[in-house]
Amino acid sequence: LSYTAGLNGSLTGTALQALNCGASGTAVSADANPNYHFVDWSDASTVNPRTDTNVTADITVTANFTIDTRVLTYTAGTGGTLEGTAEQVVTIGLSGTPVTAIADFGYSFVKWSDDSVDKVRIDMDVTEDITVEAEFVAGITYTIDYTAGANGSITGSLALIVEAGKKC
Repeated sequence: LSYTAGLNGSLTGTALQALNCGASGTAVSADANPNYHFVDWSDASTVNPRTDTNVTADITVTANFTIDTRVLTYTAGTGGTLEGTAEQVVTIGLSGTPVTAIADFGYSFVKWSDDSVDKVRIDMDVTEDITVEAEFVAGITYTIDYTAGANGSITGSLALIVEAGKKC
């Protein structure tokens, strides 16, 4: 029996075992480096640790490892939508792609549920799963300022505050 570790991992146990025909080997474990995980052995077995039993032929396998990923999940609360990919699978240590919170008419963007106030969000150097929701608030207000033209005047308020969608 011959066991080897692929890139980004190592083995625990006896990597080279000589057996009589029909005998069983001892357990060998494929151990991933930090930020990686075991995938399978080169013969497609996913058993880990591995103990080959009733061996009747040579077995030579390599443990395969892959880098960990994290999931970024973005949702929009009431009053808005998102532009960009709402669920992203990101290799650990790398960055996601931009997601923008877009307020519906009559609403404005307030913040993300983790208190970030940037409408356009790019999570960088990702080390853990992130799930956030864009928060919006109803009632955008506008201020209308009035000024008199040449040779004229205005009676009453020079500024009017109105809520979006309402008539003045």
